[in-house]
Amino acid sequence: MATPIFNQFGRPYETPARYTSTEESRYRLDRPRLDGDMASLLSRQKHQMILNDARWIREAFSVVAGAIDQKADYVSASGWLPEFAGRDRAWGKRATEVLHRALDIADVRGSLFDWTDIWWTACCSLDVDGSLFPLLTETETGFPQVQNLEAHRIGSRYSGSSVVPSGPYAGRRIINGIIYDNAAAEIGYRILGHDPSEDRDIPAQDMVHITHPRWFSDGRPFPSIAYSVLDWYDVKESRDLQKQAQKVHAAVTLIESNSTGEAPAIPGMGAGPATRTTNGEPQSQVLMGGLVRYVRSGGGDLKAHESGSPSDGWRSFDRTIERGALFGMGWRQEMLDLSSLTGAGIRGFQDNINTAIMARHRRLVRPALRIARYFVAKLIKRGDLPESSDWWRWAIPQPPEFSVDASRAQQQDRENVRAGFDSHSAVIRRSLGATTETVLRAEAEYVSQRKEIAAEFGLQPDEIGTPLKVGDSVDTVNRLSPSPDPTTLAP
Repeated sequence: MATPIFNQFGRPYETPARYTSTEESRYRLDRPRLDGDMASLLSRQKHQMILNDARWIREAFSVVAGAIDQKADYVSASGWLPEFAGRDRAWGKRATEVLHRALDIADVRGSLFDWTDIWWTACCSLDVDGSLFPLLTETETGFPQVQNLEAHRIGSRYSGSSVVPSGPYAGRRIINGIIYDNAAAEIGYRILGHDPSEDRDIPAQDMVHITHPRWFSDGRPFPSIAYSVLDWYDVKESRDLQKQAQKVHAAVTLIESNSTGEAPAIPGMGAGPATRTTNGEPQSQVLMGGLVRYVRSGGGDLKAHESGSPSDGWRSFDRTIERGALFGMGWRQEMLDLSSLTGAGIRGFQDNINTAIMARHRRLVRPALRIARYFVAKLIKRGDLPESSDWWRWAIPQPPEFSVDASRAQQQDRENVRAGFDSHSAVIRRSLGATTETVLRAEAEYVSQRKEIAAEFGLQPDEIGTPLKVGDSVDTVNRLSPSPDPTTLAP
């Protein structure tokens, strides 16, 4: 006869205990089916729920708002202004000036959003909304404009069909505001008005869909916050409870132990009468804005209240959850406090941050160039610019690299250039977020202006704006400002 297995109450189990396999796990049984195109699996209701969650978390958490803004600051450090990359330098100089002036008022809302602000906000939109839809448009005079439509402005009304009923896209599938052809290519977008009568379908050639797909079948990809929504809700609940506990502990100033457990009858001792309890709870009395608790004990004792909350374990667990949530958003918790970085991990941390910055920059460069080229084409059509075969040759400088210790990184860059392991152009691009030509032209302009101003006041160029310092040798002076070659002087 088999020996029975008893539980904690001394009674035998009716059936032997057994391990629950993964086939029977509630996490596996409760999860939805995902064997389909990602665009079709995300319903309108789910998309709205994710959008609402992400926007609320952005506004409710200072850590989240700071991380999103901080990433956008680093990604936008180069300013986003296009630089001419063609061979027709004369045309490029003129076009750059005209284009930059036009981009200052690119948004239909006017100067409230200049070109840099547009892409800073677009970077934030990818983290919070998951997508942005700039509409290419123009004024009555043909001046180019862009109307930046946020994620909630592109969608579908509740209806029993996912097919466009009428119009130029009749019979085509529409899912969450995106109209697809038979190959799942995006051919149009539905802009939602204030009511269904104002809805309109826009061809894909007039709209720029900015997003970060993670599946080939994605339509409206999740924003980065969505991957940590549950963690942020847990953090919110845990911290709210901890704050309540802190208020309770902060209110208790002194604890007196005496034989009665009641407040002594000392007139003027407290700011009010002591509370009377009937269920055995400690009696308390307000004293100078604090709280005195009276506890019944064999002897008399008066001590200050000390709280060990929040505990080190709670702090560690809270940091762990926050670190994972920020990592799901493509950022690192250490960016909130660089002093926490030590040792050999700093280099790897810098690589992680720079990878995140450049990944987001690459995601935004293509739509930025498309809109910039649209502006150039419209300005040529209006006659503001002459035609050129190089009209489309533009580039946007990448942001400078992030470094925990910039001076040390610059010193290493100089050593690498001297040793032949790196080039001046690569260092300039990483350190300044600009092209070599931009830096050299700025330096040449500075030297030219220095000479002009020096001649105006009867001075030598080395006497103003000199890079020399006290103690530099004559050789240094000659090297930085060499005398002109006599053979090149005019007779």
